[in-house]
This record gives sequence, C-alpha cells and structure tokens, in this order.
Amino acid sequence: MDIRQILEDTTNIAVIGLSKNELKDSYQVSMYMRDSGYNIIPINPTTDSIMGVKSHNSLKDIPEDMIKNIELINIFRKPEFVEDILEEVIEMKKKYGKIHTVWMQLGIFYDKADTVSKENQLNIITNKCIKIEHGRLQN
Repeated sequence: MDIRQILEDTTNIAVIGLSKNELKDSYQVSMYMRDSGYNIIPINPTTDSIMGVKSHNSLKDIPEDMIKNIELINIFRKPEFVEDILEEVIEMKKKYGKIHTVWMQLGIFYDKADTVSKENQLNIITNKCIKIEHGRLQN
C-alpha cells in the first residue's frame, strides 16, 4: 500500500461522518482535500448539505452515477461503526468496482483490516490523517 499512489489514483472521496460544523476535524480535513483538488461527497444523515454539496444518508443513498466514480472512502466515525461501514463499502465495490481504498482517520482502528483488505482487494488505512499524509507528500 503506497499512500502516494493511492492519493494520485483518487479524484472522488466519500466522507462518512462529515460534520457540518466547520470547527470539527472532519470538516477541516475535507475542506483541505477539496481545496487540494479532490471531489468531496458528504455522508451525514443529519443534514441536507455540507460545504455547499448535497449530503447523503449512506453510501447506498448516493446516486449510481456518482457512486460508480468514488475511489476512496474516508471514515470519521467511531470504531464500533467500522465493521458495518466496511460491509457497505465492500457491497458497493462489488457492484461498481471503482472503490480502491478505505481510510480510517486518526484514532480509528480495525482489528480485521488486513484480512478484509486481502479478501476484498481493498486498501485499508487505519489511524492516519489523510490531510497530514497528503501535506507530507507535497513537500
């Protein structure tokens, strides 16, 4: 798993748990990624839009013409939600084939990451901030 290659191969990022609160890490990180040229698709069932973009209730609620172009899923949810999210991601990957990476932000771990990664040909990054990693690679 080469983080540089993952980021180079990504245009569309679905952010699960993207907050509408501009002070939250999920908002700050997503705004940075958007400002760096990535297309951000918010997933948050508690609001209609974030950063001026329609927010979706879940991956399954994203229209087909959008979901089929998503390469990376960035998770800002507590670890106890990760397994259910991964099941949904794997279902979407099998259906549309484009998703290549699941990124779990700082503090989010998943014990079965290696197994799920190998079984589903899916990069799984845990406990790393995509903003920090992207910034580090720009220098």
